[in-house]
Amino acid sequence: MVQASAAARLDPLDRENRPILARLLRSDDPLLRQGALESAAGLPAEERTEVLAPLLKDQYRSLRSSAARLLAGAPNAPPALSSALEDYEKELRLNSDRAEYLNRKALLEMALRRDNPARHWLLAIERDPSSPQSYLNLASYWSSRERESKGEAVLLDGLSHAPTSARLHEALGLSLVRQRRNEEALDAFQKAHRLQPGNPRYSYVLAVALFDSEPEQALSLIDDAIRKHPFDHDLLWAAASFNARAGRRQEALIHAQEILSHYPEDQRVRRLLDLLQ
Repeated sequence: MVQASAAARLDPLDRENRPILARLLRSDDPLLRQGALESAAGLPAEERTEVLAPLLKDQYRSLRSSAARLLAGAPNAPPALSSALEDYEKELRLNSDRAEYLNRKALLEMALRRDNPARHWLLAIERDPSSPQSYLNLASYWSSRERESKGEAVLLDGLSHAPTSARLHEALGLSLVRQRRNEEALDAFQKAHRLQPGNPRYSYVLAVALFDSEPEQALSLIDDAIRKHPFDHDLLWAAASFNARAGRRQEALIHAQEILSHYPEDQRVRRLLDLLQ
């Protein structure tokens, strides 16, 4: 179980991890195959299809279903996907009284370009109104269809049921940014950060929102977050790029070189280093 959990956390975009994932996906242990499968979800669509296609015929239905979930709607899908999708939809129907599975059903409907996936999220909200995930997914769906105000309304409804959800506050802030309501967005990001000050994601998003108006405060926030999360890529990139924009060349160089020591294939950082050197 520990190895499977570690497998699920491998970065599939790191080329050094590719042979590890390939080996784990062929493992005799179904738990290791499942962990590697979850990691492979982060691959680009065409590569994901290639590496997960064999699992569509796995002896375990749960693995066939998981592979089908990740390959639904993929281009050049193998013929075995159809049968595996039937297994997955049976699983969804069996658990249709649970909000988690209604969320999955809606995502499948979206992937397969079927009509009105929103109805499944609305039903999920009805089943469990205190769960943030249904509101987040539904709001994202409306945003993807350029109906941002409708997504905002969903998030506000979610916050009325789960006011301490940092994820909902952050999502609301991002929605407000897309609507060019930056001051309101900043307030939402601050609430998310106050609710979970140790979460690097909320520190990063708040710092990005602050930088143009309060660069020193943004840099201080990033520095504090890096002390707690020294290997977080987003935080290190923010430190490098913010310092570069603030004219602090030496500090920017230090952070950019730190990123390359952990993420040597990051071309964006290499371009920044070329500008700084």
